[in-house]
Amino acid sequence: TGWKAALAWVLGLFALVLTTTSSITSLYDTPAKLRTYAESIATPALRMLNGDVAGVDTLGGVLVNELGFVVAFAVPLCAIAMTVRGTRREEEAGRLELLLASRMGRQAPLVAAVILALASLAALGVLTTLAFLAASADATGSVIYGAAVMALGAVFVGVTAVLAQAFGHQRSVWGAALGIVVVSYLVRGIGAVDGTWV
Repeated sequence: TGWKAALAWVLGLFALVLTTTSSITSLYDTPAKLRTYAESIATPALRMLNGDVAGVDTLGGVLVNELGFVVAFAVPLCAIAMTVRGTRREEEAGRLELLLASRMGRQAPLVAAVILALASLAALGVLTTLAFLAASADATGSVIYGAAVMALGAVFVGVTAVLAQAFGHQRSVWGAALGIVVVSYLVRGIGAVDGTWV
């Protein structure tokens, strides 16, 4: 059932990306509209929310900016959910001890959870790239953004995998992981507003 949950997350996020890209494309279809958009978002508050997005005077930049806030939280949530499901949830339900009583290695459930989560995020990255390409965004930028979406999720798969070894209950893992998501989001926002290395 882990793969079904992962598939649901990936398809849900892809539907969000696809809906956004298809609706935004028709709104900003001329260079003048793209320029107006770029001028309208040049505020510290929007940089705090979405970061300092490059190329906001292009279609790809507009799409990245429009998806910024949602992707910044939805992708880490997806990574956390998939990793917690494959680690703490199975142990708390008592299924992990049954599996470990067989010839399975002690780290096998963690490795399986991480592999499933990373494969799901790679699929999301590819689907995101395809959605951007379908919207006629720049090909190189589309590939880079798809890879960035996957990399963002991969960071939080790693964070959650470590937290799952440190905490005994999934609520504790969720709380600590969400705390790290919020702190990292705020640090990135402060760095975007101040224009510093942060």
